[in-house]
Amino acid sequence: MNHTFKLFILFFIQISFARASEILFSLNQEVQSFYLSPPNSSPYFGRTELLTQGDLKIFENLKFKLDAAVSSAFMKKQDQKIFLFNPTQLGLLATQKYFELLVGGFTLAGDGADINNIFDVVNASDFREPFNSKAIGSVGALLTIPLNNAIFKFFYIPKNERSLLPDTQSPWWPRTEALPISNSDGTFYSPDDMSYKMSSQSEEKNPFKNNFGMSSKFNFSNIDLSLFYYSGANQIPKISPYFLISVTSISPLVGTIQPPLELNLFWYKSEHLGGGTTLVLGDWILKLFLKKQKDFLPVTEESTSMTATVENSLNISRFSLRYFLQANRIWKESSTTQELETLLGFFEKSSALGFYLDMNSKGTLSGAVLYNEKDPAILNSVGYEYKWTDQFKSKITLNSLTSSGSLLARAYDKTDNASLTFNYDF
Repeated sequence: MNHTFKLFILFFIQISFARASEILFSLNQEVQSFYLSPPNSSPYFGRTELLTQGDLKIFENLKFKLDAAVSSAFMKKQDQKIFLFNPTQLGLLATQKYFELLVGGFTLAGDGADINNIFDVVNASDFREPFNSKAIGSVGALLTIPLNNAIFKFFYIPKNERSLLPDTQSPWWPRTEALPISNSDGTFYSPDDMSYKMSSQSEEKNPFKNNFGMSSKFNFSNIDLSLFYYSGANQIPKISPYFLISVTSISPLVGTIQPPLELNLFWYKSEHLGGGTTLVLGDWILKLFLKKQKDFLPVTEESTSMTATVENSLNISRFSLRYFLQANRIWKESSTTQELETLLGFFEKSSALGFYLDMNSKGTLSGAVLYNEKDPAILNSVGYEYKWTDQFKSKITLNSLTSSGSLLARAYDKTDNASLTFNYDF
């Protein structure tokens, strides 16, 4: 975020208290413990976040939107910035009869499915806690045009942000079993003292400059149709590892890594084009989303992704249950790039069962079970949220991963964790 924009924000925040309709604040504290964490990684992760929301009326059709967060993350050792300023919707908002224009910071995601929204690609993400990643706002212009039963959005981002990956001491980097590397000619085992080092970051043809796109949604009685297009920086870089090994076998090549393993990040531009439909049939909701993606690497790569969901809800005594079944598929060309695989590989060929149980005054229970069909493994996540007062609530979440043979899953088999989050509105 450039300094001029920050000064602009501070100026309006100062005068907003005099003319704002209402300014709301919220404090969010998250603590996560990895109770099977390897001894060479941090056993905990924490994030403190202050959120504010409101608006300042300047003229009849012009106001200053204030929806932003300042967060601070901490763990045993960090190699990235601790503080993060994140504008969700922050800047001048002009409202006319036929359009709405926001100039400033914003986050934007195309219409998509729960758990795996294949159109949530515009903004960078804070991946330091993968089970609770957050979009990082970009500074630009967002034009919204409502038209009868449709809504169109056009956006332009002069310079997008980079995603934040886990720090080198984070347990989210593989530390057990063999290292999962795509297109590898060998098997490379992690030592007991496995460690990582951020080595270099490079870009292919200025991917963060002049990002743009559009989305549209058409609403009918029992069906919604949506379209999406984005051209800009890919959220996740290619992560190429460099390391030395102690060879134990030549054919096939087998060896033990000599730490630290160096991580080389390669940022590039992607083009996303797709759409989807949401169909309501009685108590059932059917969702189907498809996307064609082109990655502009030194050798251009293409892929096609699909997410299909069947959703329903029912009442159990005084409780309300919403549940869904989801299938995720990605078809892509063979890549010549050797890269370190992450947990996002679970979505390439997977099925998921998700639920949300509203127990009224007793709180809410939600979760999902994700089955990786490509390399059999199961990822479980369940959370319980309870509202103690109108201003104070807490949530506890448990995450675990089991594998019967997947190299990718075995590399993360000690990242089982529990997280506790407190939220206070004032």
